[in-house]
Parts: sequence; structure tokens; C-alpha cells
Amino acid sequence: MNIQIMLKLLHTLEELRKHEHWTRQQLEAYQAESLRQLRQYTYDKSPFYQKFHKGLINRPLHELPVLTKKMMEHFDELLTDRSLHLEGVRAFALQGEAGQRY
Repeated sequence: MNIQIMLKLLHTLEELRKHEHWTRQQLEAYQAESLRQLRQYTYDKSPFYQKFHKGLINRPLHELPVLTKKMMEHFDELLTDRSLHLEGVRAFALQGEAGQRY
């Protein structure tokens, strides 16, 4: 087993154990900040979400429009990794072997 992975895992476990004794207020603050960071990253990196949530960026989640399967029409714009494209994912799925990472 890779020693670097084990060390990172142990460090992560230690950090998570600190959260076990958080108050409700601390947990809610952590969740709110994590959500804020996730949404900011998505809006910065995804052209789809820049348009889909235009004017709604700071609105609560329950006020945002629902994402449907029609999103597949905008797959390349939806992703935050600009190097990924639907054609490449489909080609990999056709030729890739089980267990291989894309």
C-alpha cells in the first residue's frame, strides 16, 4: 500500500475526529461555508451554471431551478473540468475496460 495515501488518510481521519464534538452552530456554519465554496467554484468553472443560475447565484438552494436530464444536451458546458467532453467519455465507455479510470 502506498505510504503517502496512508499518511493522507490518517491526517484526514484526525481532522474529521475534531468535528465529532462540534456544536450544531459550528456544524451549520461549516456546511454553509462548504456549500458557498462549492457553488463559487461551480459558477467560476461551468459555463452552463453561469447561464442556468444567472441572477440566482446567491439564492438559497430551494429557490434554484431543478436540473433535468436535458442537461445532457449541455454536457460539455456543464462540467467544471474543461478538458472533459462527452465524445471522449462515450468513446472511453465503448472501449474502456472495467475498473479503468477515465
